Amino acid sequence: MKRSIDPHAFGLHKAAYSVLETMAILSIGRSSLYRIINDGRLPAVKFGKKTLFYASDIAAFLTHLKETGSDVHGHTKSGTGGEKLNA
Repeated sequence: MKRSIDPHAFGLHKAAYSVLETMAILSIGRSSLYRIINDGRLPAVKFGKKTLFYASDIAAFLTHLKETGSDVHGHTKSGTGGEKLNA
């Protein structure tokens, strides 16, 4: 069963976010965002021609990054797991 993650914990207050908003939230470019979508790591929904991302899915994606120690590109950091990624 999928664990429920509170989007408010990440400062997400809307139900869904656009592509541009999601890029800003994750601090990534369009190509990286679509790579994450195509890899199946962040689900996107279509509303007409608009692509949206549910806040709960963004929060789950960010939580997964934190728990696995990987960055948005799917690379894991080396070391014991306690270090922070250099940005």
